[in-house]
Amino acid sequence: MQSAAAFLRVRSYTKIERRSRIQLEDKMLGVMLRTALACLGSVILSAGFLAVAASAKEQPGPNVFFGFENVLTPIAIKWACGGETGEDLAALEALMIAFPDDAETSKVREIIYETVEGSQRDTALTEIFGGTPTVEQTKLICAAALPLSIAWMKPEHMGSGGSDVVPPEQTEAFKYFFQTLETLE
Repeated sequence: MQSAAAFLRVRSYTKIERRSRIQLEDKMLGVMLRTALACLGSVILSAGFLAVAASAKEQPGPNVFFGFENVLTPIAIKWACGGETGEDLAALEALMIAFPDDAETSKVREIIYETVEGSQRDTALTEIFGGTPTVEQTKLICAAALPLSIAWMKPEHMGSGGSDVVPPEQTEAFKYFFQTLETLE
């Protein structure tokens, strides 16, 4: 027969062994869960990358009207000075027809309409500059703005970056326009 002390040692050893086994199983279960979650995270991340790649293939590139205000503002000043609108508006209309989704997304049609409407007001230059230019400043601004044109902008040029298709006289006209504005500040 076993003594009571030996029986308690065996029983306590069995409890310790059982507790260790349970702790080991808990640890293994934790490792398995973390591994499963990591795998699931990888699958979700991969699916996300595939979705981004698929949507990138669907979108051909940036909106052609992005940053268009950099060209439209000087043209609006030209119009406010009494410059010809016909050729500029025809070029803009051709671009909107060629890129209807970009035009709709950027709301460029509404912007052009508001620009034309605003440029016809007596206060157009004041509204554009946020202050009333003097008579002398107005003469300088208008002299620099009237030669500006965007009639050269064609739909086929919009994808190429554009700088190589700008006529040299327009490059110089825009450069002179911006230099004139800088001298007024």
